[in-house]
Amino acid sequence: MYIPINGQETMGKECWYLLTTKSQNEARAAANLDNQGVETYFPQITVEKISKGVKVNKTEALFPGYLFIKVNTETANFNSLRSTRGVLAFIRFGPELAIVDDALIRKIQQDLRGNEDKVAKATAMKAGEHVVITDGPFAGFDAILHSADGLERSILLLNMINAQTPVVIANKHLAKK
Repeated sequence: MYIPINGQETMGKECWYLLTTKSQNEARAAANLDNQGVETYFPQITVEKISKGVKVNKTEALFPGYLFIKVNTETANFNSLRSTRGVLAFIRFGPELAIVDDALIRKIQQDLRGNEDKVAKATAMKAGEHVVITDGPFAGFDAILHSADGLERSILLLNMINAQTPVVIANKHLAKK
């Protein structure tokens, strides 16, 4: 099936398309499309939430209700794809299917890898551990991790003038001792 998109020649090319999914069925739709041999991209993000008074890391859809698929415009059966369990429809602009640029998909993937690194670093260090500040005005100082202050910062206890002083430092400027 050939569909001209925004005047672009897409015949025989592999292109990324955006689908809407049924409520909270992104993973189900992705699994069913994967079973059909379709390349899917279901971006997820790990976020820190408070659940029953406890901080937990939870994985959620970055774009709830949406899923990216990459198919060959010449060989894909768009009706079959649209009828897959969990899928609602293709995103369209008028009668034409919307194509998502490869560069945008790569950028989303790159940005999500950066977030995973932040979450891993924030959760890798535990309260009471000795750390070294690697950058900023306190570079080279030894400190004790007091607590995390979100995913990007931590509260440290610095020994200054024979007293422990709490200081907030970006996690990227910390290393385990």
